Amino acid sequence: MISTRQPAIIAALAATLATFVPGGVAAQDAEYTIRFAAGFPPTTPQGRTAAWWMNEIEERTDGRVEFEPYWIGSLVGSNEILGAVQDGLVDVGVAYTIAFPGELPLAQLGNLPFLTRDPWVIQRAFADLMEEFPAFEEELARNNVVYLANTPTGGTGILSKTPVKTLDDVNGLKTFTIGVYADAVSAGGASPVSLAWSESYEALQHGVVDSAVMYPMSILANKFNEVTDHFTYLGETGGLGQDLIFAIANQDFWDGLPPDLQETMRTTLVEAEDVWIDIFRDVIETDLGALRDGDGVEPMGFHTMDEAEVEKWRQTMGDPLETWAKENSDLADTQAIVARYKELEAKYQEQFANGAGAASGPPAN
Repeated sequence: MISTRQPAIIAALAATLATFVPGGVAAQDAEYTIRFAAGFPPTTPQGRTAAWWMNEIEERTDGRVEFEPYWIGSLVGSNEILGAVQDGLVDVGVAYTIAFPGELPLAQLGNLPFLTRDPWVIQRAFADLMEEFPAFEEELARNNVVYLANTPTGGTGILSKTPVKTLDDVNGLKTFTIGVYADAVSAGGASPVSLAWSESYEALQHGVVDSAVMYPMSILANKFNEVTDHFTYLGETGGLGQDLIFAIANQDFWDGLPPDLQETMRTTLVEAEDVWIDIFRDVIETDLGALRDGDGVEPMGFHTMDEAEVEKWRQTMGDPLETWAKENSDLADTQAIVARYKELEAKYQEQFANGAGAASGPPAN
């Protein structure tokens, strides 16, 4: 389903990105200067989304708000952003929840392996869970942060130098991974290697790892096609997991904003969730098609692991949802959360099948 807003959104981003360059400094006459940190550059799909909502907030507040952005580790690393927002080093940040299993154990629900592949489905399901189960907001409050938006990555697959088509092909691979993905990697017979995201390209280039758990939308943006040759989807599932990416604000900073600015920021960031789905769709349709065809870039082979092979992998680790529920039962009624999640995933997956959401599978021939 192609959004009628998509061409305007995509076209507007080029001008927006010119404003939000790495290390950019806000104007001095703003009433509020908001320090912002992200673990990606503004030219990536996630960066384009962040640049959109920062620009929109500045415009909608008539210059009362200006952003001071720090991209891709220019102030803190991606695995430090939650702490930086918590402590007030930055006011607003974008945190990959997969990097914070200790601080955000409940949020890991949305990152578990073999759930939905589509970012829109998990985005909508998780929004409903947060409204229905206060434990999710309480978890964020314990970290002194306020939730603003969720722009999930879409399902992962295996980025590799040799084709991966069966579970036997996974066995023995040295695989870059983080967080809860590591358990799934180990269950498949591969050796998980934990590195900072910024080190993953060189690790693949120099043979420190020979594969990676990867988001399809990140391949071309980060030029991984230069150092690998293949990408494998794990059947029709979300692979080894999505990653819920939260826009968060420091609680004390947020409480100090006047209600009208809070409302403007919240409204804009809710809209940004839809903008992200448009951008994600554009990346899947254009970037992955270019990679498949070698259209001006180093080509890649795309594969889909047979469902029977995926099921063998799944069976090696049991039910991830049940494991998550048992491990976190002291934090919330996790059995009720799991039951509700299954209902919501089915509901939104059906809507996705009828045209909602974002194409998230292999590039069409």
